[in-house]
Formats: sequence, C-alpha cells, structure tokens
Amino acid sequence: MEILGIQANGRGGYTAQTVFGWGDGTVSLTPVEIAAGAKAPALALTATTGAQLRIEFGDKGAAGTYQAPGQPARAIRFERLRDAVNYGALLGVWRAKRGSETRIFDVKRVLTAGSGTVLAVAQIGFEEKPDEMRPLVAPVKGEPAAVQLAWSTAATAVELKRSKPTELTGTFRRRDTGTDKADTIVFKRTAAPAPAAGTGSEIGQRFPDFTLTAMDGRTVKLSDFRGRPVVVNMFQAWCIWCIDEFAVWRAMPSRYGDRVVVLPVVYNTTNIEWMQQSAKTKHYGVPIYGAEKSPVDFKGIPRSWILDKDGIVLDRTGYQSAHHMFARLDKVLAAK
Repeated sequence: MEILGIQANGRGGYTAQTVFGWGDGTVSLTPVEIAAGAKAPALALTATTGAQLRIEFGDKGAAGTYQAPGQPARAIRFERLRDAVNYGALLGVWRAKRGSETRIFDVKRVLTAGSGTVLAVAQIGFEEKPDEMRPLVAPVKGEPAAVQLAWSTAATAVELKRSKPTELTGTFRRRDTGTDKADTIVFKRTAAPAPAAGTGSEIGQRFPDFTLTAMDGRTVKLSDFRGRPVVVNMFQAWCIWCIDEFAVWRAMPSRYGDRVVVLPVVYNTTNIEWMQQSAKTKHYGVPIYGAEKSPVDFKGIPRSWILDKDGIVLDRTGYQSAHHMFARLDKVLAAK
C-alpha cells in the first residue's frame, strides 16, 4: 500500500488516495479516510473488490484487520519499505511493440523490506489507451545486472529478465483467451530526450526556453512567463502518480494567488483536441500545455522544476504531495 497526497477533508479528518493490493499482480487506486486518533493515526478503506481494511500506524509499523467480502476479519501487519537504490537502473519507462500497439511498463519505485523481499511498483498498459493503465506490484529476484520480474493477473502472466542494460526480455501470456500460448516480449528502455545544447536542469542553471501549445491553440514560450516564479511539471496522462499530483496544482492559487505560475506539460504531443479531451476525462482542474518533447534530460515522471522570476532552477523534484510541495516552494521563494 502506497499512500499518496493527504488532504484535510473539513470534517476533522483527512482523505488520501492509496495504491493498494497484494504484491503479486495488479493493484487499485483506492480512496481512504484517515483519522488523527488520540494514540495514533488510523486509516480505513474499502477496495474495489469490496474488501475492507482498518489499520493504525505506530512507531514500529502498522497493524489492523483485513476483511474480504463474505469472510471473517483477520489480522494484518504492514512494515515500512525503503528504496532499493541498487536497483535504480530499473526505474523509468520501458516499451514493447506488439503489432500496432505499444505496451508500457513504467517502473516508479523499487522497494525492499527487512526480510530481503524486493518489489517493483509500476504501471502497465498500452500507450494508445492511457485510461486503461493499471498499477502493478511485481516481485524482483536476482542481482540488479540480471534481475528477474514476474507477475500474474486475471488477464496476463509475464516473466521478464534483464538481458541487456536497456532490455527486459521474457514471455507474455494472455490468460483471458483460454489458451496457454506464451509469446516472446522485449521491453526496451525509453531513451531520455536530449537536452538542448549548452543548457540543463541542474539547480543554479537557467532552464532552457521551449515552445508550449496551450489548450486553446495559442503558442507560448516559457520565457513569456518571466517576472514570476514558475513550476514546470512534466507529466503523462497514463501516469497515476502524475494525475494525483494535480491536486497540488489545483490548490496552488489558494495559497499563492497569481504570484506563482504552474505549467503542467505533456511532453510528447501538441494535439489540441487530445489535450482538451484529456482535461475533460482526467479532471485536471487547471490548464495544461503540450510540447513536442522535453528540452531537458530526466528520468521518471512526474518531474517538476521550480524556477525563479529569471528562469533559474531553484529546486527540482519528483512526485510530491501538497504539503511537501508547498514546503519546498515556501523555502525556495523565501530564499529569494
């Protein structure tokens, strides 16, 4: 279970989203209620399957009950996982061509438990069907250079091995077709977009100017927003973590008014019709922009840069909940 951005609900408690499920296949994005109890915070959720989870958090972990539909409640414990930094080469977007479609395997985190278990938290789906992307947890085995991953869902079963630094090769089975045929599948790491010559995204550097297409068809440049701090956010419509982060961008005006500009950028399209439809179905709540490509090299999405009024990078970050993002913004803005 991964808890995404927590927000006060106005009823004395809090709400959040969780990526919740078992560590052997697909998981679901589930809303949760969080109460600040007298002894410890407590969380309650009802999964899409109807299962109910109630847990309390303490210094040594979290414990509570799990009840599947029609089954008695049973005790369950959680332990906090930590990043498995030696598996960092797995992070990022991998693509496999299958006929006219492109399957996406987007690895967001690789985590390890005290027992030595290693898990990859990812998303899987087709690039052409962003609304059908699904969260996924896959057990990781072996050394990083020859890592093995496998998962099984109601629809598919996949086994992969890192055959080259930029390739994951294995078998793909369709479980929902009534056959047991295994097809070969090769995921290749997506090459990061090349940075503009002489520029970069490091703190203290000037973020390169680039052209953006607004939802109403206007063409603007990043430099058009000089004079105010700017948050440049690179995202994709199929990225669950990216979409969750829009709660931060929606809350920005109430905290900063018009003192800070937020530019959420889809960095692989300038299709106005697609952007308008995406904004409608995803409920972004703020204008988005399109760009043919990112002007800087980066790994993992969402990715954000906080720029000062002259376009100099003050800070950069991956996924952030509202209170963490606001703390970073408050700090860098106060320093200027």
